[in-house]
Amino acid sequence: MAGITTSLVIRFQTSDGIAAENAILSAELDSREEGLNAGKNRFIYGDSPAYLIYRTDNVTYTQQSTAGSVQYVETGSIQVIETISFVADTESNLSKPPLGGVTFTLVAGNGIDVSQLTVVGTKVISPTEGLAVVKAQYNTQYEAYRLTNVSDPMIEDLEDYEVIIYILGTVT
Repeated sequence: MAGITTSLVIRFQTSDGIAAENAILSAELDSREEGLNAGKNRFIYGDSPAYLIYRTDNVTYTQQSTAGSVQYVETGSIQVIETISFVADTESNLSKPPLGGVTFTLVAGNGIDVSQLTVVGTKVISPTEGLAVVKAQYNTQYEAYRLTNVSDPMIEDLEDYEVIIYILGTVT
């Protein structure tokens, strides 16, 4: 049985041609153990893999895929726990837009006082430079979609078949 993988291509376009500083659009396969794919990250024909889109409120988007159909599933929130780095700098970035507050814990390093960190969009700002690894914990909102009805292209000697999901975002 051949497996398939999904790839995501994301391109930004703003209404005035200049990207807004705090606009975020990202997507990923839902590979969480408790997620919509139950931890799976390889698929066969007939499967309907789910992926998650994260965005700030000032971003709208459209989607299309090279095969199959894109179907909306749900909007939800998940907890994110990640590390961010400050490397002789006063700024770092979260991987996803936070909903509400962010809790920070210093993992290693110096020069960064986690009680003084502020968040603007996904940017994390310190009043002082530092060399530090910081744990960030926060909730984020996702919009989930499934790729359905992907059929075997019947091409000889093709072991894996990638489907591109093209997501075009516009900053409003």
